[in-house]
Amino acid sequence: MQAKAPRPWGHLYDSVKTGTPGFVLAHGMPTYDFLESHPELAACFNRWMSKQSAQQNTAILDAYDFSKFQVVADIGGGQGSTLAAVLERYPSLQGILFDKPSVVAQPAPLDASGVRARCDVVGGDMLEALPRDADLYMVKRVLMICGDAEALTVLKNCVAHVRSGGKVLVVEMVMPPVGVSGPAATFDILMLLANEGGRIRRESEFRELFAEAGLKLDRMIPTRSSNVLLEGTLV
Repeated sequence: MQAKAPRPWGHLYDSVKTGTPGFVLAHGMPTYDFLESHPELAACFNRWMSKQSAQQNTAILDAYDFSKFQVVADIGGGQGSTLAAVLERYPSLQGILFDKPSVVAQPAPLDASGVRARCDVVGGDMLEALPRDADLYMVKRVLMICGDAEALTVLKNCVAHVRSGGKVLVVEMVMPPVGVSGPAATFDILMLLANEGGRIRRESEFRELFAEAGLKLDRMIPTRSSNVLLEGTLV
């Protein structure tokens, strides 16, 4: 009987040594390529991501005032759970949901919340180009799956498309100082196993990324969830 190949966690030692994601070592391809080639698993993954977002949305909305904006673009926003919550609380806002075409094909949270009429749904690649003319570009739990080069490209694309006077809002975990407990360290290992260059960054690393992208990190706003809101303005 042929032994089964070890799952990603079984490659943790090799991932720590080489930086190659355990998922690639276990399955021979990056996580999101694997999901694209297994649509039945991708559908389950996308539904799980929507449910996970729903658990964090209230904490984000309670921590940040979206009322000063007109159009909010959710970049890498999945099926729209977070954007739906924002539009539901702020009836004057318009929204843009942007993610891979296969992901945004079924934006069920937008329909369930009754906000679909106020939202454009756009499929594309965030490393190439984004929809134009939003005055807030929100990037939630996207940079953690990216290496520095990709994360910088995403931020630069936001800077290139945001309206004058607009903002970029990054929603991420932030790695605490050494010795401070929390979920970030565990997620850091998960990102290492799942994504090339993925990790939970420290405040100093975010400041460097923002500066290189042409942004000033004005505020870091804690929430009641594990997320921190990092608000940037154009330099």
